[in-house]
Amino acid sequence: MSNFVLLGARPFPHPELSPAPLGAAIAGAADFVASMRRWQLLDYFATGEAAADQPRAVLVAHASSPVAAAVLGAAWSRASGYDVTVWPVFTRCGGCAE
Repeated sequence: MSNFVLLGARPFPHPELSPAPLGAAIAGAADFVASMRRWQLLDYFATGEAAADQPRAVLVAHASSPVAAAVLGAAWSRASGYDVTVWPVFTRCGGCAE
């Protein structure tokens, strides 16, 4: 298993969300993170306020391949409403982190 960084940002320009869709997006993101923890795929996460061009949430996840990491990113995007970018984590010697 290799580590991948999943960067989540709100689409820009930010759509106006009423409380119900916003609550659904938050609940979907929380459920997704809980399932990743249950399957021991989540190493770390961070959230916070961000400007329009910065990530809103960051996950460091385990995946068997870049394709599997892309599938996790797509699932997180559907669950949270974030635009998700997936990056591999490399060691200092240049190989993918194990």
